[in-house]
Amino acid sequence: MTSPPILTGEQLEQARRAALRARRARSALREAVGTGRTSIMQVLSSNDPAHKRMRVRDLLRSLPRVGPVRCSTIMDSVGIAPTKRVGGLTPRQQEALVELVGDDPMMLLASREDS
Repeated sequence: MTSPPILTGEQLEQARRAALRARRARSALREAVGTGRTSIMQVLSSNDPAHKRMRVRDLLRSLPRVGPVRCSTIMDSVGIAPTKRVGGLTPRQQEALVELVGDDPMMLLASREDS
């Protein structure tokens, strides 16, 4: 097994800054989805690398009233692995997720109360 490359102090600092920017972008996305400013459909159709690298689990958990159990239920019903990233979803999985969750996260609550 090969050892990782040895980075200079400047390269390490650049990597740290890039990682921080990515974490902040994902955090802003979670907040935007949670407040309803951004829909699941918008995230799935986005070409932003920060959106593509986000785990589906984290995206769903950012929705109002979606906790660990409901998130697992949604992912199981669509056939999405727990470690899947948004960019790795198949078109069928994307369609099923949008159909199930929709553009309105409160649909989850309404469908839950109907049963």
